[in-house]
Amino acid sequence: MARFHQDLWPIRYKPLEDELLSSWLVRLAHGHGLKVQSFCNMLYGNKRQIWNRDIDRLAPQWLLDDLKLHTGATQMQAEQTTLRIFDGVLVKHYREAGPLQWIQLMQMYHRKREGYGQQFCPICLQEDKVSYFRKTWRLAIKTMCLKHNCMLMDRCPQCDSAVSYHRIGMGQPNHVEFDPLSTCHECSFDLRAASAKPVKVYNEEAFDWLRRVVSDIDDFSAGKSVKIDLKEVSLFHHMTAMVSKERNRYHLGQHVADMVGADDYVPINTNRVALESYQCHVRNQYMQFAAWLLVDPQVRLHQACRARAIRHNFLLRDMKDPPAWYEDCVNNRIATRARPFFERRHKINLDSRADEIDLTY
Repeated sequence: MARFHQDLWPIRYKPLEDELLSSWLVRLAHGHGLKVQSFCNMLYGNKRQIWNRDIDRLAPQWLLDDLKLHTGATQMQAEQTTLRIFDGVLVKHYREAGPLQWIQLMQMYHRKREGYGQQFCPICLQEDKVSYFRKTWRLAIKTMCLKHNCMLMDRCPQCDSAVSYHRIGMGQPNHVEFDPLSTCHECSFDLRAASAKPVKVYNEEAFDWLRRVVSDIDDFSAGKSVKIDLKEVSLFHHMTAMVSKERNRYHLGQHVADMVGADDYVPINTNRVALESYQCHVRNQYMQFAAWLLVDPQVRLHQACRARAIRHNFLLRDMKDPPAWYEDCVNNRIATRARPFFERRHKINLDSRADEIDLTY
């Protein structure tokens, strides 16, 4: 017991509800009156670099063990701060490098974040006693705050910089009073003062469907017992990617935009941009379109195929393990409905050829 108390730091904040590992670590450093880089260099030296990589995603075990030891946090509390908890829930094969399904890209360049992967809700930050950043704000599937019914933001509204709270105080050698984590590291704008925008709803039914999905993920991230089907969220990701891009002469996104009366749809005209790096409001629109298709897939996907907005064989392309109901829907219902058209045309050709062939012996 004596050794346990010797190991504890003077400041030993515990993770707040749904807090990210990086947010927790920065709060601990500032609590000790140190910049987070100085804090980590004192503890781990130059051999163990932290801030030139996505620490919320990597979450090395040695760092979690050290934070547990010095703050008295439990194993569960420490592990709940990392994005690894979404392994097998939103991500099929979790890995340390490369894009991950539904995990926002930070686009690291040394210690800078050039991507807009860290989102925030300004009203949540306003209501916090201590400003901190949530895990779900790193998820591409989360584009809106259900509590305040507003869109999340992914950049400083004043200088357009990506959110990098670990850089607060950098370039200020005598900085001892630390601003809250809600402060923009570049222009010192307080993100709590940003104007939250309402969510634009394209179709009530699809929006309710999307709200339920996001609500389940919020609950899971907060540690509640919620069952999330990886195949279903993978299908949603697949459908969202399809409506976001044009495939040759097939325009599924424009078809859905016409059906729901959206006049602000703009497709992504390249396959090289990952869904996880789209702007927040753009992703929200694409996800609402995908949700509209999945509310009644048998009818709406069939309509899209009939309208030549998508080919039915595209619906399963690049999906290694789709839900059984979806595979059945595409192969046995949508494809079967499309078949009579081709069979009829083929039959007409055969009939026309039959007139030319002498079948008498």
